[in-house]
Amino acid sequence: MDVRTGIVVLGATLLGATGAGAFVLFDDPLTRRPGGEYTIATQISHPTLGATSPSGPSWDAAFAEALDAWNDAPGLGALVDLSATPGFEGPCDDDDDVHGVGFEADFCGVPWGGTTLAIAARSFTPGGLVTEGNIVFRADSLVNANWDVVAGPQGAFDDFRRVAVHEIGHLLGLDHPPGSNAIMFATVQDGVEVPQADDIAGVTTIYDLGCPDPIASGSQTLDDSLDATDCLDTDIGLPVPGAVGDCTQISSFEANSFVDLYEVALPAGETLDVTLRSTGAGGGDPVFNPTVQVFNANLSSELGCDWNNPMGAASLSLALTPGTYVVATRSVFAGGGTNYELTIAPEPGSAALVFAALTALWGTATRRR
Repeated sequence: MDVRTGIVVLGATLLGATGAGAFVLFDDPLTRRPGGEYTIATQISHPTLGATSPSGPSWDAAFAEALDAWNDAPGLGALVDLSATPGFEGPCDDDDDVHGVGFEADFCGVPWGGTTLAIAARSFTPGGLVTEGNIVFRADSLVNANWDVVAGPQGAFDDFRRVAVHEIGHLLGLDHPPGSNAIMFATVQDGVEVPQADDIAGVTTIYDLGCPDPIASGSQTLDDSLDATDCLDTDIGLPVPGAVGDCTQISSFEANSFVDLYEVALPAGETLDVTLRSTGAGGGDPVFNPTVQVFNANLSSELGCDWNNPMGAASLSLALTPGTYVVATRSVFAGGGTNYELTIAPEPGSAALVFAALTALWGTATRRR
């Protein structure tokens, strides 16, 4: 169910101000790009200035430096992976899963307004997986956007590089903090050219989920959700469904699905029964294809798998030897998700329920919501 919704994030403006504040995440519920990875096609040319800035550096080179400003920010090396690749991709060509950047005389058919210099736009799945990110720089006239690549005080120019750093922050999921001395502040600042501590803290909040992401609960029936606050199967090296059970019928399972993990202690003489339903957000219709997998304790072997369409339930009943097992909830499609109901119980005998209490996976790890 790879339905996508475009969102627009306003970029830096020409007004200057500084102050104290804290980072702000752009979306609620959260959205994020898997692995913090963007490979952006760059063949940037200004309609009047061409491929080279007035001071000499090419726009492509300056944009690559803006990407590296995030890659090289303290503590972000393992959380983001930003790079440029040669080639033109129109920044208004959305929903083709190719990230682009460029100058445009308007914002994809909408006239530029006020002192806006650039806009970042993203597409994402219902669960909040960002599938595409594009950046559009203003080029309606040199009066409104007097571009160059400059370090330090900008003078009469708008520094393309530091505005690019700001817009890349939007692609990663940051919004404008109130009165913060940060690259994500809503206005261009002469003294801020790269991500600051506030910006780094915001990106860390989005991408450092402490995977695997365990859930602790003593209940046999749980209400939870699959969304961008969860780890992805690729974050924890979880096999894509299809090796066993009914999931072998489907060839379209996709990587980068959000996953919740549950650890179950199964006593002797019992079977493990699992049922997963997509319940929809806010009482709405189910929107993702529920898929449930059962693994051994270290996730190295898939023991069972079932899936269903959004209106149905995925269910398993497995006769297993006594021991510890892991139940994984996910969707068929990458980034799919919303609210779900999960029931796990050994059968038969109510006394056995005590032994199947859900416990935190891998000890002291905590779930971030």
